[in-house]
Amino acid sequence: WKPGNWNTLRPLLDRSGELHFFLMRVRQWGPRIGIDRFLDVWYLGSRQGRKRWTTPKLLWEGYVGDMRSAIELKSGRLLFPFHFHEPSRNNHPTGDAIVTTGYSDDGGDTWKISPARLTAPLDQTYRGSRHGAVEPVVIELKNGWVWMLIRTQTGRLWESFSRDGADWTEPR
Repeated sequence: WKPGNWNTLRPLLDRSGELHFFLMRVRQWGPRIGIDRFLDVWYLGSRQGRKRWTTPKLLWEGYVGDMRSAIELKSGRLLFPFHFHEPSRNNHPTGDAIVTTGYSDDGGDTWKISPARLTAPLDQTYRGSRHGAVEPVVIELKNGWVWMLIRTQTGRLWESFSRDGADWTEPR
């Protein structure tokens, strides 16, 4: 956990056979998440039949938790869900974690972050981690909708749906 170290890797093999990697990189490692401890999200992808590689790109600066999935939608859109922490929400009823997605419509050359900020309420009697909504995973359903499951500390998964991977329904 030293600054500059690469951490968790989430791979994706797209339909054309190219590889896409979503990585966490330690920017700073202090005791307080999002204040002096930062894990940023970076992207690295293959091109030309995995003969060339892109230069790593910074996708998100802050403190992210474990990335559990990345998919390619039928439309060709690359999608990766993630959660990040906002220390100013430390005592918020939904915790300090917020779920969103990153997406690319050009094979990973450029990326956008969804405007969605998904949360789930905390169980006020729970004595463990109080982050709220964390570690989202997504799949594309046969009808074209994208289904997101979100882990919470309530003992239940929460869900959200999207037509495009960018705009999401309120979690429930």
